[in-house]
Amino acid sequence: LKTALAVFDLPGAIGSTHLEMCKVLCAGGSPCTWSNEFMIYQQIDRLTILKYLSAIGLYFVIFAVPIAGNVFGSWLALSLVVFNSQYDEGFSSLRMEHYKNFLKFKIDSNGDLEIYAIGLKRVPKHWKKDPQWEGYKKEATTTVPSWSLKTPSKWVPW
Repeated sequence: LKTALAVFDLPGAIGSTHLEMCKVLCAGGSPCTWSNEFMIYQQIDRLTILKYLSAIGLYFVIFAVPIAGNVFGSWLALSLVVFNSQYDEGFSSLRMEHYKNFLKFKIDSNGDLEIYAIGLKRVPKHWKKDPQWEGYKKEATTTVPSWSLKTPSKWVPW
């Protein structure tokens, strides 16, 4: 029973292996966490390093990451439903295809930055060719920006 419990005792394995590594690294009174001596790390047994890294990896994969994800997800759900806040964060994590937002940055001729916040409640799913689109003209694209054209896009939602 003791051996079976020792297999699942990740914090105990991490702590005991960390002590073994510190005995080697901190020998002689040198600072063990911020040492630039590469050769001091060569004195640690590979099995000890493998045991430590596998225990840390299992700890994070099995416990820390799922628990942190559940806590953060619960906070987002609680803030959306109860507090009516953090809509952007909550809806972005839901991976819904609607409610998309983006920023358009424009620097004018004076060097001033203009920021336009554009939000779409419904994103079109189906597109068709715009019958009014005339195509790109070589002389028009060099002098006139595309956003100022009457029909700048070849496609329109339907």
